[in-house]
This record gives sequence, structure tokens and C-alpha cells, in this order.
Amino acid sequence: MKKVIVALSVLLCILIAVMCTLVITILSGANVGKTPPTSATQSDPTQNTQSVQTQSGPNAEELMEAMEDTDQFNRFQNGGNTIAFELPLVGAMGFVPVKTKVYLNADLSGGSLGSLPAGGAFCILADGGNTWKIKGQSGIEGYIDNRICFINLPDIIPSIVYDIVNSEASIFMSSGKVLPDVTGEKLMDYYHYNARYGTEQYVAPVLFPMAVKIYQAQQAALSDGNTLVIYETFRPYDVQMLVADRLKTMSNSDPVVQKGLTKGSWSLGWFIATGLSTHQKGCAIDVSLAQIDSFEIKNCGKYQYISVTDYREYEMQCRMHELSTQAVSLARPVSNARDSWIGVANNKLMTEGAITLKHYCTQVGMTPLASEWWHFNDWEAVDELGSNYKMKYDFGLCISKPADFVEG
Repeated sequence: MKKVIVALSVLLCILIAVMCTLVITILSGANVGKTPPTSATQSDPTQNTQSVQTQSGPNAEELMEAMEDTDQFNRFQNGGNTIAFELPLVGAMGFVPVKTKVYLNADLSGGSLGSLPAGGAFCILADGGNTWKIKGQSGIEGYIDNRICFINLPDIIPSIVYDIVNSEASIFMSSGKVLPDVTGEKLMDYYHYNARYGTEQYVAPVLFPMAVKIYQAQQAALSDGNTLVIYETFRPYDVQMLVADRLKTMSNSDPVVQKGLTKGSWSLGWFIATGLSTHQKGCAIDVSLAQIDSFEIKNCGKYQYISVTDYREYEMQCRMHELSTQAVSLARPVSNARDSWIGVANNKLMTEGAITLKHYCTQVGMTPLASEWWHFNDWEAVDELGSNYKMKYDFGLCISKPADFVEG
């Protein structure tokens, strides 16, 4: 009888062990897929852009096929010619940063037909390399030099996700605190009907040379199953000054905000320019990164493009537009010169998503801002622009046309 009891006891212990193992396995499996998507690793913090290894998202292969298919389809529709962006420049909207002469001929000869005012909008009728044939909002038609012109990004890179929050409800905060007259407020009107797509779209202008780099960064992201998520491009000067004034006022009255801006070697000016910024010059973007969960192919006139229909933003060290040291991307402040960030370690809080975003942007020639993981500048576009800009103009309209429209 004792032997039977012992045998039963041993069998019971075995059964309990097996059940425990099964429970542990089930609980472990329940966590599969719950972690945020990751797409980069950093093996050497002093060489952060070179050491990034991208990891394809679930739709990477399907996206690559769609990119190839739409490219081939658009080439055929374009008479076999390559399209420089996802959609042709024809029909896209642009702006001029200074009063700009409009010429009779494509080589800018034949005399001036008149001028576009600073901030003046136009629609591109034909692309001629460094010149465009345009029709201004006032009706003037002729040729301009495009090297210092703004272009509306959604018109030529529609696969990017655009969420211009300052045109809906600003999310600027500092140390998690609301900025009076800023947070939650509509600071500009950059959401309008776009005839190119037959629906309302955000307006997101940048200098044309920077648009080339943003396109290259987006193509790299798409090839990994990812997409850029642009929160801001051009920011009107009065909006810049409003945010700077409210942040300075809060810093002077709230010790928590002041500490969040001045920790270590940082200061308020690193988190909001108190004068003219690269956002006003058109050579800055505030951008995040997301993994694409679904997309579809849409038509723009006779052309096709990829439209992201569902996505998940990667986990970042803090929320977008958190104006404090929580947002710092580099281990220490560095000048905004185009190469000064190279060899400087990432802030230890930088997530893999932020590192991947930095890789996409810097590998095409954009420069990270040391104090904000989301901000990238194009200093080559600044060189092109020189002093050819005015501060006080706005781009709150849309006169875009379909990519295959014919004037007249």
C-alpha cells in the first residue's frame, strides 16, 4: 500500500510540473507581438548612423513590389520617361520666398513678364530642370528659377503620412505642461481642398532642394515597410514668435519648466528659436517614423501612387513637440553645422525607432538637431537660399492641379 501511495505521489508531482510548464509557455506566448515595433540596433554609439541595421516590417516585400509596379506604370504613362518623385511635378503647387521675376523663355531670357510677390503661390505647368513654367495665383504665366522655390510635399510624395498638428490643435508642451495660447490651439490654417486628389489635404511646403532629400529618405523607409510621418514643415514667423514667447514666460515663472529647459548644458534656445528659424526658411522638418500596417494604390489623374491607410508610430523617448531635455537626441549640444554631429554619441534615451529615423534622414544629407529627435535641417538648401527670403508671409491656400492636367 505504501508503494502505491509513493507511486501516486511521484505521478502527481510529474503532472504538476508538466502543468506549470504549460502555463509558463502559454503566458510567454501571450506576450508575443505586444512589444513596440523595432527596426534598428546601435552597436557603436559614436558611429550611430553607420551601425544601424534596418529590419523589414511585415509589408516590406509587398511595398517593394508596389513601388516597382507604380514606378513602371507611371513611366509608361509619362511616355517612358523617369518621374523624379512619386508623382510628376506638373500640377504641383509651389511658392516663392521673395519677389520673383517671371520670364518669357525657359532659359530666363526674353524679358520679364512681371513678378510673383514674396509668398506668392503658383502651379507648375512644365518642368525644365532648374526652371519651371508656372502659372501664378494672379494669372501670370512664364518661367522661374526653381532653386529657391518652395514645393508642396503632399503633391509629389503622397506616400508620406502628413499630420500638420499646428493646423488643427498644437501639441507643443514643456515638461508635460500646457503652454497658454499654444497647446490645443489652431495656430495656422494649412488644411485645404486639393484638386490633385479631390479631397482635403495638408499643405506642407519645403524648399525644393530639400524635397529631393525627403523623397530619398521616404523611399528608404518604404523599402523597410516604414513611412515618415511629417508633423511640420514651414512654420509662419508669427507662430514661431508666439511659441517662443509663451515658453519663455513659463520658464520664468515655473521652476519645473525652467529645469526641464536648462538641465546640463542645454538652454531654452535649443528647443525653440527666439528669432528666425529654419522652419521659416523652408529647410526644416519635424518628423516621426511609423511601421506601415496597410496601404493601397490610388490614382492621381492617369498616374498611380501608394497611400498609407494604417500605421503604427514607433516608440520614441518622448512625445512630439515636447520642448525640454526629454527630447534631446545627442549626448551633448553641438553646433548646427552640417557635420558637427558626426561622431557624437546619441542621447542614451534615444529609442531604436528614433535611431532608425535619424539613419533615414542623415544618410541622404539632412542634419539632426541635437536637442530634438524629430527635427532635421537641410543646410545645402540653406546655402541655395542665401538671403533670398522674407519673414512675414503665409502659405495657407492650395491651388494644386492633377498630375496630368493640360493648361488652356
